Amino acid sequence: MNDASEFGLALRMARNELEAIINTSKFPADKPAGVKLQESLRGLEDINICASCFCEDGDLLSQWRGYAGG
Repeated sequence: MNDASEFGLALRMARNELEAIINTSKFPADKPAGVKLQESLRGLEDINICASCFCEDGDLLSQWRGYAGG
């Protein structure tokens, strides 16, 4: 989660893997399941995703320096 492109990369990888499963699997149940999963990924790149992290040390300066920016 270093930048926004990581989430997009994960979505592309998931889509590519599902496409491969749909096109090459020898198991009949894999194709409809793969298609259903593909459909569930639609629109995910348009949602706002946020992350929050907490630390037992209430004022850990190294965290502020590393993640707070200027």
